[in-house]
Amino acid sequence: MLADRAAALRYANRRQDPIAAFGREAVMASRRRIPKRRIVAAAVTCTVAAVLSVPIVLFTMPNVVPGTVRAQLVGLPLIVSPEAREAAAAIALATDQSEETLARAETWANEAVLDDPLAESAIRSLSFVNAYRGDDRKAMEILRYGESLSKRDLMTELALALDARQSGENAAAIRHYGHALGTTVRGYDLIVEQMLGSTGQDPDFARDLGTAMAARPGWRDRFLPFYIARSQDPAALGATIAAMWEGGVPEGDRPMAMRALAKMLALGATGDAARLIRLVTGPSSAKQIRDGDFDKGGDTAFGWELERGASFSALPVPREDGDGMVLELNASSGHAGTVASQILALPPGSYRLSGRLWSDDKADRGMPRIELRCAGADTPTAELRKAEDARSVAAAQALSTGFVIPQGCPVQYVDVKFGSSLFVANSQGWVDGIAIDPL
Repeated sequence: MLADRAAALRYANRRQDPIAAFGREAVMASRRRIPKRRIVAAAVTCTVAAVLSVPIVLFTMPNVVPGTVRAQLVGLPLIVSPEAREAAAAIALATDQSEETLARAETWANEAVLDDPLAESAIRSLSFVNAYRGDDRKAMEILRYGESLSKRDLMTELALALDARQSGENAAAIRHYGHALGTTVRGYDLIVEQMLGSTGQDPDFARDLGTAMAARPGWRDRFLPFYIARSQDPAALGATIAAMWEGGVPEGDRPMAMRALAKMLALGATGDAARLIRLVTGPSSAKQIRDGDFDKGGDTAFGWELERGASFSALPVPREDGDGMVLELNASSGHAGTVASQILALPPGSYRLSGRLWSDDKADRGMPRIELRCAGADTPTAELRKAEDARSVAAAQALSTGFVIPQGCPVQYVDVKFGSSLFVANSQGWVDGIAIDPL
């Protein structure tokens, strides 16, 4: 009799609390003592997470229906499948948070968990029900239990990430954000925006995010382009990039480094841009022209950016005298402008710019020419123009000019300019031996 009664009590308890039946031991084993300040943080986290669940439910669930129909579905008395109960609980919480709705959502979520103990969305709904009722300790315990099952529920991971952020546990927050990034493509924008908000509010989080990405987690390569493109806080972006590539930029990461550099310059973060250039090229290489003789075939990090159009182009070719390579410039039908460019990070000081320039007699006067300017400036700091009589490689003499890099000019550009008159079918010029040396 006692055995039968005990069995009946266990069954009744199982009907009332599926978490107890399907994971109490796991919950108790994973439960940790939570200081009072963390209870307050958990209250904020659970409430924020529950509110955030509304757009997630409405836009990421596979069985989304129009609002009017959804409101009718919430009131239906008969929902038969575990999946339907799971979805109904989530939709109910997104509709309103009255006690009647909370009770209905709790019933559906309980029944879904009884039918499928791994129904993580239903477990999350139970957590949010407790959060809305003010029992934040139980809400977080249920949420952590659900997360231990699969790490594949978006809102569970976001809620735990928020909880970790509230507690200053950046590594744990980043880990949960990483899990969230692997749950759904449709929730990607929300996750990226949350992480951007965290980096903007906390420089330590920005650095810790970079350190985490240095280990190349599976979500990094997909997340990083979003993060760079949407960053609007130059300090946060600089901190993340510096931590991620602290030991230098691997060759395979150079295209992404170029994206980051362009974004830094667009945000006016020239100091961070200069540091990134040095991370890519090395400190010594960052202080001089890279591939000034045009003989490395475009394999140089942050080397020359060349125009390759049909009417305006620059292309390394063998010199006429057979002595190495030269940059051949072509322009037709009035095309003119920057045909080749390279970015530098020269520290303040005195330097000398040198190079050899020549052209045919159809090129515009003074073309080609080499200009050095500070990033963001319109007026060049230094300039070399082709001599009037330099019509062949033999006639081209090395030209040079001194210049000074001032304070407040951490990033510079070296531009090769070329152009032709409107009625010229094609003009050609050549540039060779571009160099910058400290004085």
